[in-house]
Amino acid sequence: MINFEFFYSMQIINSRFRQIQQKIPIIQITYAQKIIITNMVVSKSQSFKFMLISLVNSLNLSDLEFFGINELQVKNINQYPLQNIQDPVLFNKDPSLYNQLDQYLLNFGGIDNAQLSNLTINFCYNVGMLNLNYFQVGQNTIQNSNILQANNIKIYNCSSIMKEPAINLGNSQSIISQLKIYNLSFHSNIMNLFYLQNFNLCQSEFMNIILQSYSTTIYNYETQLIQISEIKFQNISSIQSVTVFLTKFGDKIIIQNCTFEQNRNILGDSSKLIIDNQSIFNIQNYKYLEVLESIFIENTGFGNGGAMYVYQVQKSLIQNTKFILNQALENSGGAIYASNSKIKLDQCTFKDNISRKERGGAIFSDNTQIFIKKTMIINNIAYIGGGIYYNQQNSLEIDKLSQIYKNQGKFYGSNFGSYPKKLLQIDLSTKQVYNKIIIKNFQSGNYTKQPIYVQYFDEQNEMLNFNIAEQINLLSLSIKEELENYKIQIGNLSETKNLTILLGQELVYIKKINAFQLNITAGNIFTTDFQLFLFSEFSGQYIVLDLLLNFRKCQKGEILYPKQRYISCDKCVEGTYSLVDPNIQKNNFKIQCQQCSNIYFKQCYSDQIILQDNYWREQKDTDVIYQCQMLGCSESAPNQINGCIQGYVGPLCNACDYKGTQWGVNYAQKGKLCQVCGKQANSYIYLAIIILLYSLYIKMSVNSQIQSHLLMIQIDYLRKMNILFLSKTKLRGSDTGIILKIFFHYLQIFSSSIDIFYQIPDLVGNIFKLGGDPSQITYTNLDCIYKDWIISQLWFNRLTMQIAQLIIITGLVLSYRYLLQKNNQKFYKKETYLLFIYFFFYSSIAKLLVSLCVCKKIGFNYYMLNDHLQKCWTYKHVIFQVGIIYPLTIIWSILIPLMFSRKIKSAIQKKEQNKIQFIQTYYFIYQGYKQKFYFWEVLKMFQRLIIMAVLNLDMQNIVQRLIILSICFTQLKITMEKNPYQQKQSRNLEILLQTTVIFSLILQILIYIFEEKQFIHFTLIIIIIIINFYNLLKISFEYYKSALDLILKSKNRKTKRFLSFLYKIKIIKFDVNKNQIQLSRICYLWKKLYINRKNLIYQISLNSQKSSKNSNPKSFTKIY
Repeated sequence: MINFEFFYSMQIINSRFRQIQQKIPIIQITYAQKIIITNMVVSKSQSFKFMLISLVNSLNLSDLEFFGINELQVKNINQYPLQNIQDPVLFNKDPSLYNQLDQYLLNFGGIDNAQLSNLTINFCYNVGMLNLNYFQVGQNTIQNSNILQANNIKIYNCSSIMKEPAINLGNSQSIISQLKIYNLSFHSNIMNLFYLQNFNLCQSEFMNIILQSYSTTIYNYETQLIQISEIKFQNISSIQSVTVFLTKFGDKIIIQNCTFEQNRNILGDSSKLIIDNQSIFNIQNYKYLEVLESIFIENTGFGNGGAMYVYQVQKSLIQNTKFILNQALENSGGAIYASNSKIKLDQCTFKDNISRKERGGAIFSDNTQIFIKKTMIINNIAYIGGGIYYNQQNSLEIDKLSQIYKNQGKFYGSNFGSYPKKLLQIDLSTKQVYNKIIIKNFQSGNYTKQPIYVQYFDEQNEMLNFNIAEQINLLSLSIKEELENYKIQIGNLSETKNLTILLGQELVYIKKINAFQLNITAGNIFTTDFQLFLFSEFSGQYIVLDLLLNFRKCQKGEILYPKQRYISCDKCVEGTYSLVDPNIQKNNFKIQCQQCSNIYFKQCYSDQIILQDNYWREQKDTDVIYQCQMLGCSESAPNQINGCIQGYVGPLCNACDYKGTQWGVNYAQKGKLCQVCGKQANSYIYLAIIILLYSLYIKMSVNSQIQSHLLMIQIDYLRKMNILFLSKTKLRGSDTGIILKIFFHYLQIFSSSIDIFYQIPDLVGNIFKLGGDPSQITYTNLDCIYKDWIISQLWFNRLTMQIAQLIIITGLVLSYRYLLQKNNQKFYKKETYLLFIYFFFYSSIAKLLVSLCVCKKIGFNYYMLNDHLQKCWTYKHVIFQVGIIYPLTIIWSILIPLMFSRKIKSAIQKKEQNKIQFIQTYYFIYQGYKQKFYFWEVLKMFQRLIIMAVLNLDMQNIVQRLIILSICFTQLKITMEKNPYQQKQSRNLEILLQTTVIFSLILQILIYIFEEKQFIHFTLIIIIIIINFYNLLKISFEYYKSALDLILKSKNRKTKRFLSFLYKIKIIKFDVNKNQIQLSRICYLWKKLYINRKNLIYQISLNSQKSSKNSNPKSFTKIY
């Protein structure tokens, strides 16, 4: 031990201390003028107070090296927390114990001028390195240390769990350069500064330091001037404490050309956030701060301020400094956290800094004035204020040369953030925003039907992103509390009269769309317009959004319902509707919602009705429903117009767009369908084929009738001359005209009354229509031809085409008759052809003409039944009706049949019915009937006329068929009672066919009843087809029985077997074998007549002479 007191000067040179174990100081000097110690080495020793020097004017230490101090484990060492070390009051408790409490290798007190150079401390443990402080002399005298000049000090590979810092300075002025501190692990501060007037640290490095127990690298308390330049702080980590620099109270700090890199402020197990343990660089309560040309890079703070924490600094200048990749883990200010200060940023760069859980990716400003000049702030991230966050009390000025962009505010405020600046209404579809909400036509007692969304907007007019709440564990408590405080409410309610808001005073956040929805349930009385506003409060300040609420009157689809303090417009719920305006009714409180009909309505609610398919209405505001005849009605179809699907137009969608004016394509009617028109040439070819077929059929039928009449006349004369022995019954039975008339009568009633042809193949339906309703074959199928015609009325064009078709057929048939007449066939009378054509087309044309006479009321207008595109009782319509339709209908349907009846009656009265001329013209009409029932065929024509009229009446299909059924049944009953037919066979055939019609009508009615049940529906159709085809085959064999005679004469056994089978199933009524015998007998008699013709002629001559004697001679008509 070296112990000196009270001397002038001392010099210790080239000394070595090794393996010393001593608790008291090795060198202790008190009261000296000058001390010089150089070239000293201390190694492998156990010492906590190696050198204690006090009250020396000049102290010069150089080339000192401490190595391997306290390497052995030290036991029973008391550990003190950092806050006790930092509290200067500790040293005033018992000043006399000051030197004895501190454990430093170099412990200096009361030194006026200390110079320290080339000091190396390596591998020292659990002991402080340097302490320069005041010295207590007695009870009332303190000797301060003044100047410290230190150069080239190196402290390596040291650790300590003691309370003493590595360097503790309490002198007046310290100038330190080239201080190198590497690889330290301390439970206390690295350097403490207390009450210095001036501290200057330059050209130094602090690297790879681990700080524990609330410790920091440099702690300062009330040093007036601090100058730090060219210092590098790298890879320093602290637990729950400021990592690099914590300074409290002073006048001025200047940081110049320093680097703060990869320093970490780590969160402890039970961290409590206070001012003194935040950030890397923490400055508190200073008058002036200056940071020049420095770099803060990749620093991490667990609290506020990833790089710098500035608190109550009156004036700050940060110039030419870069803050890059710094981050605040738990709180705000990824680079700088400033509170209650004034800061100027000049030519700085803030890039890629992050506040991971809170605000201010680059800068957080709390009640701080910030002026930013020529500074670049880019790519910084925070939840609020990715670039800069500032609160309401801040003043933020940014010059035009600064660049702040590409920052990200996860919650809001990408470049700038404080609090939301405004509330705006947003339209999600158009992305438009509005600064006022206007709700018009609000339904009293109901809620907002159209969604109204409101969102907060920051000062950059960007919406707040509340979806951050999905990761609630990543948010700080402050952000969570702010999220909970976002509430938007409706204001001005207490001052508003006549308005009641039942629900929705506070808006609801919709997570899916990141917006607040305004959904109020409100009612009014008397007043209709209300001026309200939405508001949200932040720190005593409000942001508002005007809300104009306008109530409409109750409208269709709603009923008035008085409630307390308001009137509710209650909407008709699903399944009910109302088309009445409740405001114009006297007793509007009595209006009730109507129940929907499952028959007509597919869906209904409020004032909306969606009809079932095949139903139609004139307007949307009417519930007068019509059933469609065609298959074009569908209000639910996506491409419908006025309830009509593509191709269909007009009321009831009962017409096709044959001109293409509405759908752009030409359509023609085919049955109950509208189909796209093909080439017009195809229509003309189709028309030509139909005309040719009808002409050939009429020619063949009329010729057959004429031949039959001639044969009957010839046989009748032979019978009267006793040349041919055939009875009248046999003669009449061979007449096929009555069969043809009975068949036509059945076919025309059946094809018009039975409504199944659109549901079966055209081939089957056209078989019945060809003979029963011939005009329908071409009536609608030629619509495509009319699109370019001058006259636009479709019905007129159709009628014109039917008349033209009839004229052409008549012309062709008469042309053929003219050729026959040239060949001396004068019995082929033109009247015969004309009569047959009229009879063949009578019912079909009559049906057409009657339909043109009838108008049907649809909605508020009348339309022609035959053409729903033509309104009735217009000027043109009246002209056509009076000038053409009515006269033509009366002449065709009534006058011509009456004329026939009159002609026949007149001939019977004059006994001219057996004349050849009469037989060749009018015999077809009364053929097969008893003479007193000569009018029977005309009566049947009028029956068909009545049926056609019934079919054109405006009534339900079932009612129509019931009336027709009654007519047919009455006619059948009269036929059975009166028996107007000459032959029983004809009577039975009539009864059979009329019974078939009646049975078919019954099945048709059942089809209408079971229309929704597909299986029953189609089963009934099949039954109708089978029954009528059976009768059709039966009549065909009756009519063509004469043709079968040729077959019967053949020797083909297979043919005979087939005919025998038909006889057994009663399709034909003659037995093959029986008829074969009869025909053989007739042939035998004709052969015998031919052999004995001479005797026969002689006998006839004698008979003639005898008769001439008994009476006057009479003219004898030549037989041809």
